[in-house]
Amino acid sequence: DGGQRERGLSIEKCAKFIRESKISLNFPELYGGFEQCKGRVYEILASNTLLFERQNKATSKRFKPNEHYIEFCNISDLKEKYGYFLRNSKDRLEISNNGYEFYKNNYSSEKCWKKIFEKLKYEI
Repeated sequence: DGGQRERGLSIEKCAKFIRESKISLNFPELYGGFEQCKGRVYEILASNTLLFERQNKATSKRFKPNEHYIEFCNISDLKEKYGYFLRNSKDRLEISNNGYEFYKNNYSSEKCWKKIFEKLKYEI
């Protein structure tokens, strides 16, 4: 829907849009031509929504393309895959569930804090 900057969406409303979507589209570009695995990737996966992300090395270092999310390389590839997953809810749900489970097992707040405390050599 344009995010917080364009339409002034609250964080709650933005999260609601992601949770209620079948598919969320994200682009990894930063100014200057750099690519980044943005926080939105984690938000989408944590919401158990199917992530569509332009092919890039930053996201594929953390998640498996076509297992945890759908990767596309150009606009025609995006259109084809988007149509397929809208028509095939079983496949869409399988990949979104895979992404959600992987997120939950590796990147949840509990997992992140545990890693931080381990690095600090502090027991919880």
